[in-house]
Amino acid sequence: MLKRIVCGFLVLSSAMAGAESIDFNLSDNSLEFRYILETGTNMGGTEIDAGMLYTDSSDLVGMLGMQVTGETGSGSPGISAGVGFKLFGVTTGQTEALSVAVGGQLDYTPATLPRLGLLLRSYFAPDIVSFLDAENLFYLMATLEYEVLSEASVYLGHRTLRLRPISSPNNLIVEEGLNIGIRMYF
Repeated sequence: MLKRIVCGFLVLSSAMAGAESIDFNLSDNSLEFRYILETGTNMGGTEIDAGMLYTDSSDLVGMLGMQVTGETGSGSPGISAGVGFKLFGVTTGQTEALSVAVGGQLDYTPATLPRLGLLLRSYFAPDIVSFLDAENLFYLMATLEYEVLSEASVYLGHRTLRLRPISSPNNLIVEEGLNIGIRMYF
């Protein structure tokens, strides 16, 4: 069943080929690919994304999310945020999981360095919204990004994706480590 859900994510992401941006990152052990569709204005809007993460251990993660984004209202220029939810479908050699996680992101672009950006994205799914073999799921991504062109950025990031299987008191680390990526805007 989980394989069908992941395939559904991939079909949905291919239907979004006209997305506003594509995000692709690699590490020694993994690759992640996301389509991101943004609606609204520079002041705020809605972001819908679909993607997948694949590791060298043949772990596969499908992701589908939606969040509202905008300025934080803190009076500090260059800070924006987003809050929403993300559906994670995970299949590893040890477990299969389906989780509905809540979370969001914080994005900072210094006014004196407008091409530089810091992004922090985090999601958590507790036991009540974690199904199949999972008790909970945690996802964290932090990136330092540089806008090379107005249509493309490169970044260095660190990602952690772990879940706690029902059958084990220890977390299963699906992916953790540094990665490099590109984001292209359309």
